Amino acid sequence: MTNDVGTPEWIEKNNLILSRLETSDAANITPIELGVELSSFDRQFTVCIDNTGVQIKNGLSPRCNLRIKIPDEIASEIHQGTLSVAEAISNGEIKVAGDINALMQSSGTFSQLSKALQNKLA
Repeated sequence: MTNDVGTPEWIEKNNLILSRLETSDAANITPIELGVELSSFDRQFTVCIDNTGVQIKNGLSPRCNLRIKIPDEIASEIHQGTLSVAEAISNGEIKVAGDINALMQSSGTFSQLSKALQNKLA
């Protein structure tokens, strides 16, 4: 994982990629605002997902349904594909606070987003 994760440049670059994504069933997307804190980089950003698309915003939104705190080494393993987010949460390596039900309801949305990203980046 590069040290630019969560910087304004990283957010801009990833928003450009996300703006080009097409999801097959946008009407069925469960809206969620997910706040992310990267431990030692001391960076925070919000991933906003709704039926209009996905956008990353600098800082934590006061409307976040859920906040996660990820140690850098865990984020690196997830980025490399050697650890899934679900495994890291189950193992207690990612700290989660907030509306867990919103996360569970959005699991299909995250799966759909992941597939769309894989297709776009392949």
